[in-house]
Amino acid sequence: MRRVDRTRLNKRTVEALIKAGAFDSLQRNRAALLASVDLAFEFALAAEAHANQGGLFDLDDDAHGSSTQEPALVDTTPWGIKEQLGFEKTAIGFYLSGHLFDEVVREVRQFVRRPIADLSDSREPQLLAGIVGELRVINGQRGRLALFKLDDKSGTIDARADEALFDAHRAQLKDDELVVVMGKLMPDRFSGGLQLTVQQVWDLAAARARFGRCLLVDVNGQNVSVTAKNDSCSVIDAFSINAAANNGVYHRADPFPADPGPEWEPAGIWGMMVPCMPIA
Repeated sequence: MRRVDRTRLNKRTVEALIKAGAFDSLQRNRAALLASVDLAFEFALAAEAHANQGGLFDLDDDAHGSSTQEPALVDTTPWGIKEQLGFEKTAIGFYLSGHLFDEVVREVRQFVRRPIADLSDSREPQLLAGIVGELRVINGQRGRLALFKLDDKSGTIDARADEALFDAHRAQLKDDELVVVMGKLMPDRFSGGLQLTVQQVWDLAAARARFGRCLLVDVNGQNVSVTAKNDSCSVIDAFSINAAANNGVYHRADPFPADPGPEWEPAGIWGMMVPCMPIA
C-alpha cells in the first residue's frame, strides 16, 4: 500500500481484488488478506507520515523505514470452496478458480451417474444433479413457474418447476445451491436443445437418505461399534457395526435418515459415517 496512490485505490477496490484472487500469488489465504486490509492501510498511512522525518544520526534515507516492521496478517481460517467461489462471483460476476459442483462431485456421482452433457432426448425420467443458477419466477397460464439453469460443470440445462413444487422446495431452489432432481426431458422450441420439467427435488442430505443403501464407517484401523441409542429414528431399527482394518460397511434396504442427529453415536472412537451405494 506504500507504493500506490490511495486516492485511486481505495479499500473497496482492494477487497474486490482479494475476493477475485488477484493476490493469490502473494498469499493463498484470501480470508486472511481480507481481514488484514485495514491493517495494511493503517501501516501505509503511518509509513507515509514518517517518510520525511529523519534524525541527526540517520545514515541513509531508508533508516527510518527499516525500523517500522510490517504487520503480520490476521490469523483467520481459510474460506471453504463455496464461500471462496461465492466471493469470486460477487467480485467479477462468475466463478474463476473452480466450480461449486467440484465440492460434491465424488459423492453425487455415486448415485447420479449421468452428467448433463451426456443427456439425450428420452421419455424416461432422468435423475440429475447440479447447481441452481439464474432462478426467476414468472406467471404462467397455470400459475407461477420457476425457471432456472441446472449446471453440473459438464454442461447446463434449462429447467422448470411448477408453483406447488417450487413452494415446497423454496429452501433448495435458490441460486448457487446444489439440488438433485428427477424430471422429464422435452425439446426446447426456442433453443433447439433440451428442457427439464422437474418433478421431484432433494438437497444433498435428503438425497443421501433417498439413495444411500449402506453405511461406511472409517475408523482409521481401529474397531468401532456404531449403534442407535434409542428408537427415535423411525426409518431404521437399532443396529451395530463392528469395523476393523480401515472401515466397516453396513447394508440395509431401508433409507437412512437425512439428518441422523444425536441419537447416532460411534462407541469407543470417533468415526466418519457416510451413506454409500451397495457393494456388489
